[in-house]
Amino acid sequence: MRAQVLTVALIPGIAAQQTLWGQCGGQSWTGPSACVAGACCSSMNPWYYQCLSGSCVGPTNNTRSTSSTTINTAKPSSITGVTTTAKSKCSMTTATTTPPCSSSSSSSSASSVASSPSATFTNPVIYADFADNDVFLGPDNVFYYLASNMHYSPGGPILKSYDLVNWELIGHAIPSIGDFGPAYSMTNNTTAYREGTWASTLRYRKSNDQWYWIGCVDFWITYIYTAPSPTGPWVKSASMPGTCYYDCGLLIDDDDTMYVVYGNTNVSVAQLSTDGLSQVKTAPVFNAADTNRSVIEGNRMYKINGTYYVLDDDTQGTTIIWKSSSPFGPYTPKILVNNINSPVPNGAPIDQGSLVQTQDGNWYFMSFVWAYPAGRMPILAPIVWGADGFPSLVTDSAGGWGASYPYPLTPHPLASWTGRDTFQGTTLSPNWEWNHAPDTTKYTVNNGLRLSTATVTTDLFHARNTLTLRPFGPSPVGTVALDISSMADGDIAGLAALRDGTSWIGVQRSGPGASYTLQMRLNATQDASANWATASTGTVAATAAVPEGTSKLWLRVAMDARATGSKQAVFYYSFDGVAFTQLGPSYTMTSGWEFFLGYRYGVFNFATKALGGSVVVEEFCFSQKRKQAVAFAITFLGLSSSPWMKWLFWFIIISVNIMLGVSAAIMWIRCWPVAKLGIFDMEGTCWPSYVVVDYQTFATVYSGALDIVLSILPWKIVWNDAIYKKEKIGALIAMSFGVFSGAISFLKIISLSDISDSSSTTVDLKIFGTAEPAVTIIAISIPLLRAFLRKDTTNKDLW
Repeated sequence: MRAQVLTVALIPGIAAQQTLWGQCGGQSWTGPSACVAGACCSSMNPWYYQCLSGSCVGPTNNTRSTSSTTINTAKPSSITGVTTTAKSKCSMTTATTTPPCSSSSSSSSASSVASSPSATFTNPVIYADFADNDVFLGPDNVFYYLASNMHYSPGGPILKSYDLVNWELIGHAIPSIGDFGPAYSMTNNTTAYREGTWASTLRYRKSNDQWYWIGCVDFWITYIYTAPSPTGPWVKSASMPGTCYYDCGLLIDDDDTMYVVYGNTNVSVAQLSTDGLSQVKTAPVFNAADTNRSVIEGNRMYKINGTYYVLDDDTQGTTIIWKSSSPFGPYTPKILVNNINSPVPNGAPIDQGSLVQTQDGNWYFMSFVWAYPAGRMPILAPIVWGADGFPSLVTDSAGGWGASYPYPLTPHPLASWTGRDTFQGTTLSPNWEWNHAPDTTKYTVNNGLRLSTATVTTDLFHARNTLTLRPFGPSPVGTVALDISSMADGDIAGLAALRDGTSWIGVQRSGPGASYTLQMRLNATQDASANWATASTGTVAATAAVPEGTSKLWLRVAMDARATGSKQAVFYYSFDGVAFTQLGPSYTMTSGWEFFLGYRYGVFNFATKALGGSVVVEEFCFSQKRKQAVAFAITFLGLSSSPWMKWLFWFIIISVNIMLGVSAAIMWIRCWPVAKLGIFDMEGTCWPSYVVVDYQTFATVYSGALDIVLSILPWKIVWNDAIYKKEKIGALIAMSFGVFSGAISFLKIISLSDISDSSSTTVDLKIFGTAEPAVTIIAISIPLLRAFLRKDTTNKDLW
């Protein structure tokens, strides 16, 4: 019997009420307007009303309730991603189960998000280190986000978004942090680790059509950079030695007067000159003792409905907001956030951030959470304003920062953070930042990145022109392809897990006969008490010979970046970009907060004897570890010697790909014209809903059943294989988690029961039809196949 008929028979009256999180109103909406018990129909915008958890206060239907500041955010994200596969050797996966790189131009590939007004997002909005945010709505109705990156260059990274959730890095406000002094370029044997740009501010000024960046460097000098566009060109327009706008926030008032709030413990407001490049006056406005605290910082300034507000924090998990009728006070404080639970497991207390208003009048608080080794990751939550003129945070049902919330606006996907960079063109993608300002004569970008040695050293922390990239996601995997044919005697090139505690894998050339050796160096460290001087250059934990005649190799670092994870980094090498072998032990990444910044990938090439050598970075692949049914099937295909078992796995691979491929495609061909999928009153035809529902139900059951089968089969196949016992047990346990995937697949069927006819909302069906691992499985299958058809199935390095 059709799923929707069964549901209606079992639960009378369900068709007359919308489920929790479903649409219940809005312009042109003809569906149910009443919500199930325990939910209230609330306006998200004029086009979309949603059933949210909680009791309605006042009018109940098609009216947004603002009296309650608590929303149950237990529903998972409704975002759907589509990944394409790059035709690249470094995108091949091995028995380490790393996924393929996504196809991209320059640095990343576009991902797809279901443009459903009922979509939810999941915190953190970016699983990467982008701290000290200053977020605002620009003149072009685009949101901009300024972050800190300290000793990395260019400085002052700027991101943009159309929905406050999907972000991309578009440029930097400081073209080179070498402007700040010799230490920022690693000259004269000096460095500037953990210095540079932090908690600065960015705004657009309409009167002169200029963008302003303002920040304090080295605790004593403030710089002002300006540009006609957020993407530049940026120029240093002013500096104010002896004046430090510490943790500052810029406000451009209604009359075009520019104010800067700044300070640590004692907070002041400065008025700038007409051109915004010098200070007219400054005055203290409040201090930490006014709220019985020892420290306050992280200052941002706003003017809302004629009232001035300052937002800051006490560094211990409390965010304070102050209001006044004048920019110079007096100010009255109120707590906005006070030691609430983090949406990121094992994340540290939440404090500073930004307030931002969307085009439809709603307000949000963008903060960040400390969660190492990944770093300080941005999190977002809605706020509502009370009758007292102060905002309150919308929390989850437990009073914490929600793990997920409804999208602020219609989802607008941007470039994926993961993908493949082949260094096309003549400039680097904004995603790349140098460790300190580079020697620009020692690298070129021209359809490939050539890194010439810029430093003679044995210390990676002092190796100039190390190029870095933020890892993205909880389980990032970075792979670099290097042409080593132009290395000089003594040169070392490689890939690092880079922070104050660092380990790396590299290749060294020795002697005139082009002899190469791989090495994994463990536990290079810096001393926080000695201004981050090098405490140890690390020890060589393992080596491997490079076959004679090799001119190209691949190096890989796979990380567990979760604060609740193993925090391990594992290092691999390959001579063909297909089969990767682990070199050395796993490295436990550091998770102390003192360095502030999270881990990065570092691509390096330094000399130990003399300058002159170079390597070509042909591509960098950046992906995420995933476990999928087809990936396991292909793994077992290579490990199994039984003919019937091989036929079984081939059947699973082919049938699942066909089944889920059709499942993904059916959502876009069921209506003609295709636009009728989102515009129900458009002329056209659609298949009966039961056709789609029944097929999706069958596909989901089939996929879930195979997940369970593939969670059991490893124990039969792998147990007697020639693999180290500890690795064997770990692999078997990991593979057996497929039973949970199967269980989830069955639970998905429940969502299909809400569809009654072709005009019904099919948000969940679109989500599951596309998010079901169809596209990801297809993308993973092809590159994995080559790796696991190798004959050497007893080699433990395949694991």
